[in-house]
Amino acid sequence: MINNVVDIKKRIVEEALKLFLNHGVKAVTVERISKHIRISKRTFYEHFENKMQLLHHCLIAYDAMMSREHERIMKASKNAMEALFRWNDALMTRMDLVNPNFYSDIEHYYPGLMESFHKENGNFIHQKLIELAKNGIVEGMLSKGINVGIFSKTVLSLLKLFKDAEMFPPMEY
Repeated sequence: MINNVVDIKKRIVEEALKLFLNHGVKAVTVERISKHIRISKRTFYEHFENKMQLLHHCLIAYDAMMSREHERIMKASKNAMEALFRWNDALMTRMDLVNPNFYSDIEHYYPGLMESFHKENGNFIHQKLIELAKNGIVEGMLSKGINVGIFSKTVLSLLKLFKDAEMFPPMEY
């Protein structure tokens, strides 16, 4: 029975994350999730207090997915620069596959969720950019004088800017 409960909760998170990434957060209701996985809304609420709690679990799953992707990229790369370029390609591909409303809906309808998530779990992308920069310095690919904090925050700012659907409309860019 316990395994089944864990399996149902995991399935809800996995399927809800797919729906959120494809359609945005606002467009995906608890009813839609329940129908999609063929469970009752009652079953949903036995596992999650509300949509925001589910979204928090989805962000954890998304972070884990990105971490696995990062590890594959690191293993396939000869050096930090190659990893950075592969990582950039992966991020750009993901941005093409993820509905821009996913990010904007979280910011608009769940203010503070991303900040609290990053406080609790750390900012995965920021941590990996710092790691890549440090590796790049050790490998001689980046200047020893580079400030890894400034480097990582600059790249993060660019990524955030690219996610801005008003600044970079998806159909145009």
